[in-house]
Amino acid sequence: TGWARRAAALAAAPGWRDSIPRAAVTGFQARTERDSFYPMEVAATAAEVASLRASGRPLMVWPEDRIRPIRMTHTLPLLWVAAGAAPANGSAYRGEALRGEFFTFQIGAYAPQTSLALHVRWTELRGRRTGGVIGAARLRCINQPSSSAAARDGLHVAVGAVLPLWIGVDVPSDAPADSYRGAVLVSAAWAESGASDESVAVELAVGEDRAVEAGDGEPWRHSRLRWLDSTAGAEEEEAPEQPQPAEECDAGEDGCVQLQRREDAVVLIAPGQRQIALSAHGLPASLKVGSAELLASPVELRLRDGKHDLKLLPLEPRLVAERGPGGSVSWRLLARAHSASATALHVRLSGSFANDGLAEMAAELHVSRRLSPSGSSVNLSDVRLELPLLEAMVPLINGFDVKGGSRPAEVRWRWDKAQSTQDHAQRGLNCRVWLGSAAAGLQLNLQGGGEAAAAVASSCGNDEDGRLQCGDVSDAQFNAALGSREWYNSNRGGATVLPDTTGDHPPAVRLSVHTGELPPLRPGERLRLHWRLLLTPVRGAGGPVRADFATRYFHMQRHIDLGEALDTSPTRPWIILHQGNPLIPYINYPFIDLQPLRRYVRDAHAAGAKVKLYYTVRELSSRAVELWALRALGSEVLISSRGKAAGHAWLREHLRANYTAAWHEVLTDGEVDAAVQTPAFTSRWDNYWIEGILWLVRNIGIDGIYLDGAPYERTVLRRLRRALAAERRGRRGDPFLLDLHASCAGNPHLPYMELYPYLDSIWFGEQCEYRTFSPPMWLAEVSGVPFGLGSELLGDNSDQWQGLVHGMTCRIYPDPWKCNPRPLWAALDAMGMLRPRLLGWWDPACPVSLLAPTVEYGHGGGRGPAAVASVFIGDGAAGSPPRFAVAVANWADHPVEVRIRANYSALAALGLRSERKLRLRAREIDGFQSEAHWALGDAIRLEEKGG
Repeated sequence: TGWARRAAALAAAPGWRDSIPRAAVTGFQARTERDSFYPMEVAATAAEVASLRASGRPLMVWPEDRIRPIRMTHTLPLLWVAAGAAPANGSAYRGEALRGEFFTFQIGAYAPQTSLALHVRWTELRGRRTGGVIGAARLRCINQPSSSAAARDGLHVAVGAVLPLWIGVDVPSDAPADSYRGAVLVSAAWAESGASDESVAVELAVGEDRAVEAGDGEPWRHSRLRWLDSTAGAEEEEAPEQPQPAEECDAGEDGCVQLQRREDAVVLIAPGQRQIALSAHGLPASLKVGSAELLASPVELRLRDGKHDLKLLPLEPRLVAERGPGGSVSWRLLARAHSASATALHVRLSGSFANDGLAEMAAELHVSRRLSPSGSSVNLSDVRLELPLLEAMVPLINGFDVKGGSRPAEVRWRWDKAQSTQDHAQRGLNCRVWLGSAAAGLQLNLQGGGEAAAAVASSCGNDEDGRLQCGDVSDAQFNAALGSREWYNSNRGGATVLPDTTGDHPPAVRLSVHTGELPPLRPGERLRLHWRLLLTPVRGAGGPVRADFATRYFHMQRHIDLGEALDTSPTRPWIILHQGNPLIPYINYPFIDLQPLRRYVRDAHAAGAKVKLYYTVRELSSRAVELWALRALGSEVLISSRGKAAGHAWLREHLRANYTAAWHEVLTDGEVDAAVQTPAFTSRWDNYWIEGILWLVRNIGIDGIYLDGAPYERTVLRRLRRALAAERRGRRGDPFLLDLHASCAGNPHLPYMELYPYLDSIWFGEQCEYRTFSPPMWLAEVSGVPFGLGSELLGDNSDQWQGLVHGMTCRIYPDPWKCNPRPLWAALDAMGMLRPRLLGWWDPACPVSLLAPTVEYGHGGGRGPAAVASVFIGDGAAGSPPRFAVAVANWADHPVEVRIRANYSALAALGLRSERKLRLRAREIDGFQSEAHWALGDAIRLEEKGG
C-alpha cells in the first residue's frame, strides 16, 4: 500500500529516528486485572539478567508471597532483578498465618549456568517467644511429594529456567501466637558432579485468629494445594498384625466378600449375589449372578510349547485365600509346568475379589534359575485365557470392535486391526469386552497393572492440530492407560468369541484371549499377565428390574429461574447446574464467587428440590486460582503440549507453553472461559477432586455430581463413596447421586463399566445415532438395564417411544422444551408408575408379546420384529392390586399394525386377576399419543419410528 511504501522509504533514510516526533511511554494498561502482565510477567531485559548471571552462582533463589504466583518459567521478572539477588544463603521470607491454616509461599529457583536437579528440605519452625514448635513433619514441598520420583531423583530445572517451589506449612490449630523461625534448604546438583545449597530463612507470624477449614474457603490462600496429597476415603492397605481369617467378614457399611470352603472349590460371594467358585487350580470354575450361571465349564489358562499344551501341576497343597482390605478376599497358587522343554517354568496364579463384584487376576510366569542351571530359556508359542460361556446367557456383546447389540456368530479381534469403533490413539480402550444379557453378564478387561500410571508419566500432549502426541505414538495416553503391553505382545495377541464344540456341556461360546508367540523367557525373568472380570448387573442381581421414573432431572446450562425448574415436575426435580451456567461458570472449578450458588441451593432445598453440579477432571478452567502452582508441577496436572501454543489468546499470551488447550466457552457476560487439559488416570488431581466434592457438600450443601466423562481409575470413585459415607454419616434424606454422561463414540459402556458400582445413573448421548439402533443395540449400548443402572436419553422427543420400552425418558437439556418429558411424566404419575417393575421385551418372563412384521434394522443390526413391547407393574395403593401398563415402540420407518398377545397365567402370577377378556386403554399424552381403546388382540396402528 502507499502507507507501507512511504514508511519503508522513511526507514531507509539515515538518521530517520531523529526526524520524527518522539512519544513518551506514560504507562501500561490491561483490559482487565486478569489480562495484566504486571508484575510477575514483566520480564527483565537480557542485559539485566546477564548482570545477575555474571556472579557465577549455579543456583539463585527468590522467596515470593502466594498473592503473586510465579508465572514465568523461561526468564526472570523485573520485580526480582530490580530488587537484586540476595547473597548466597541470605534469602528470607516473612509471612503472617492463622492458627489452623495451611499456609503457603513460594521459592523461585533459578538455574543461571547449567541444568540442575533440586531437592528441598526444611527444619522445624520454633517460636521466638514461647518456644512452641511447628514440627518439620508439618511442612511439605508441593512439587516434591513424599516417596515420589521427584523426591527420589530431584526436580529438574533447565539452564536459564525458573522453577516455582510451593512450600506448605500446616499450622497447628492450638499453636501459641508467636513468630516461628526456621529454614528451607534447596540443594542443587548438576552433571559435572557439582553441588550447591541455598538456605532460605523463614519467619511465620502466627496470630490469635483461627482459620476455618485451614483457609480453604478463601482460594487466594492456596491452602487447597494440600488436597493434592489427600488420602480421603483410602482403604488401609497394610495387613494387620493378626490376619483376619478369610472366612470371617466384617467390613462395615460396604459389606464384604463371603468365603465358603467346599471339598472341590473355594466359593466367594460379593454383595449383590455375585459369586465366583475357584477350582483347585486357582481359576474360576463357576461365575454366577443371582441364580444365573455364566460358565459352561471351568476357565482355563493354556500355555503352549510349539504344538503341545503344558500341564500345570500345583506345588502347594491347596489354594491359599486371605482376607484383604475393604472386605475383599485374595488368593494365590503356585504351579509348575510339566513338560520336557519347560521344567523350570513356574506359574503363580493370584487374584482378589472385591465387594463391588470385580475380580482382578494375574498369571506370573517365571523361569527358575535353580531348576535351569544351564541357563536355558523357555519358548512359549502362545498363552491363552479361555472362558467357556453358556450360549443362552450371552446373547449380547459390547466390545472387541463390536458395537453393543446382538452377539455375532464369530468375533475375531486384533489389537492393531483397523477398527471401526476406536481411532488409533484409543485402540487400547477396546481390549475389553462385555458378554451377557439383562439378567447376568461379565466384562473381561485386559488392562495391565501399571499401564495407567505409565500413561500419566508419559507426558502425552496435544499438538497444535489437536492430535495426541507422546514420546512414542503407540503409547498415546488412552492406549497406554487402558491397554496391556503383555497381551498386546507387539500385535501378536488378539481375542476371539467362537462357538465352543468341545466338551460335554450345553451349547456354549468360548471367549479366548491369546498372546501369540512370546519372546524367550530367560532364567530369572518374569512375565505377568493381568485380567479383570466384573460381574453384572452391579446391583439388583437376581431381583426384579425397576425403572426409575421418579428421579427427574432438569439439566440447566443457561440460567433459568428456580421457579421454572421446579415447575417441570409435580415431584420436585433434581436440578443439574451445567458448567457455563452463571452460577458455576468456570469448567471443573466451582469455587469462585459462591454466594449466588449458595443461595440457589438453599432456596432449592427449601422448595424440596435437589441440586447437582457439573464437576469432573479431564480439563480445568484457566480461572483456577491454583493454575500457576499446578503448572509448577510440570506435566503432572496440566498436560504439556509438544507443539506450539494454541487455544484462546489468554492462554497464548500468559501460559505461553507447556499446556494443552481444551474447552472454550463464551460466558453470559461476554468473557471467555478457556480451559486446559488435565491427565486421565492416577493423577494427584484426583485427590483434589475428591476433596473438592467433600468441601462442596459441607459448605454449599450439594446433593450430587454430574460427570461429563469419567477418566478415573475405579479406586478413585471407590474412595469418593467411602469419603462421602463418612462425611454424610448420620444425615437423613436422599443419597448423594453420581450421574455419568458420555458419548456413543466407540463402545460407551466399556471405559466406565468398572465405575458402575459407584454410579447411580447414566446418560449416553452425543454421537448416539439412536434411529439406526436395533432393539438389542438399545439394550446393550444405550440403556443401563444390563448393568443395574437407571438411564436417560439425550436429544429431542423423537426417540421417546424406543426409550420408554427400556425404562428411559429424555432429559430436559439444553432447551427446556426441545426434550419435553413432562406430559409422559404426568401420565406415569397418574398410573402410579414412579418406580415400577420392568418386564422388558427381552425378558422371557414378560407376560405380553407382539404380533408384528419383520424389518431390517439399520447399522448392521440384522432383521427382527418391527415393534416390541415391555410391561410395567406399579405398586398399587394399600390393599389394592398392582397396576399394569404396556409400552410399545415401532422400529420401522413406516407405520405398522401390531397385535398384543397376553399370557393370562403369567399375568395372574404377577397379580392381575380378571375373568373377562382384557381391554387396553391408551391415555392421551400430549406429544406422545392420542386416546384410544382396544380389545386384547385388536390391530393397533403404530406410526413410523420417531413419529
